[in-house]
Amino acid sequence: MLNLLILADEDARQGRHDPSETTRKALQELWKRQRPDGAWNWLDFANEPYESTDSLCYGAALAAIAVGTVPGYAGAPDADVLIHIAKLREYLSRAYRGESLYNRIWVLLASARLGGVLTRDQREALTAQLINQQNADAGWSLHALGPWTWSKPSPPFAPKGELDASLLSKSDGYATGLVTYALRQAGLPSDNAALKKASVWLAANQRECQIDQARWNCWRTYSLNYDREHGGKHGDSWSRMFMSDAATAFAVLALLPAE
Repeated sequence: MLNLLILADEDARQGRHDPSETTRKALQELWKRQRPDGAWNWLDFANEPYESTDSLCYGAALAAIAVGTVPGYAGAPDADVLIHIAKLREYLSRAYRGESLYNRIWVLLASARLGGVLTRDQREALTAQLINQQNADAGWSLHALGPWTWSKPSPPFAPKGELDASLLSKSDGYATGLVTYALRQAGLPSDNAALKKASVWLAANQRECQIDQARWNCWRTYSLNYDREHGGKHGDSWSRMFMSDAATAFAVLALLPAE
């Protein structure tokens, strides 16, 4: 899925009118593995937000973003492809109603690339909900974009490790970058008050981090699965930065000038 996203984006960047041969092969592999319900099997290590039973919708949203990005593909007159895409749309539309706010953001991103996933009313309602959830400091918190289940079938839902609630309650780079980028992709104008405030938050919250001998500027986000900030078994230097890699990527996307 992730490789297909890269290939699709490169085809679009090159200004192609149809998929490259490599991208076509990747798409063929994608459809071979699509389940009857329109989704794909996904990693499940009971880790949020990427590797749990909650992540099935996230994976399908990535597929929709890729398919919608491939030049000249989603509207091509190939009956088999159109059947696969219809199943994908139906899955996302059906799943959306019961998903966490985090997964709904990814479906919103998917709808910006692949038409027919969400209705206009759904997009507007989600946009309003996200703006309403913006923190007083103008950022968003990943922990607040749940609920999270950590692959447990019933309550009480809790991670395998201990968490630092005080850190998770604060605005973070990943949630703020992701939400800001998604709202921009959904068509919210860059002069919208919420986006302008979020951009100020992002500009003010880039931090210099040092891991071993390496130093670089990044945005921080904290694990939903373990307290990695205070040493111990799960607190080594590099594991602390896992979500901060994604935070830095989305912060940069959110701060790029509008196309």
